[in-house]
Amino acid sequence: MADTQGAPGARATAAAPPAIPGSTDKPGKEKKTKEKKEPTVRRSKFDLLYPGRSKITVLVDKNPKKEGSKAHERFKLYGKNTTVAEFIKVGGTYQDIAYNIGREFIGIEKVADPVVAAPAATADPK
Repeated sequence: MADTQGAPGARATAAAPPAIPGSTDKPGKEKKTKEKKEPTVRRSKFDLLYPGRSKITVLVDKNPKKEGSKAHERFKLYGKNTTVAEFIKVGGTYQDIAYNIGREFIGIEKVADPVVAAPAATADPK
């Protein structure tokens, strides 16, 4: 009779399971990795590009978002809120604004923040 256990301390190796039809884990093929898309605007630069006082203008006649979706509900907020700050305050996101600008669903009219002048130096009479 042949010894089926092998030498003491030897590891048993299992045969590889059969390949699943359509699987990408076949020998000789590398898995493709999806490249991550950069967001339209990074959060750190959003406030610089679109200050809170900037006015939002809707450029489309009909809501382009899928009816019943959260994005559809947030897109409705543009009509009621005319500035970036108001839109975000009521539940919109900066990602919504960045995406919709990129798809030309909305436009932004930048309004410069008022420049606050430094108080004039007064001379102390001595």
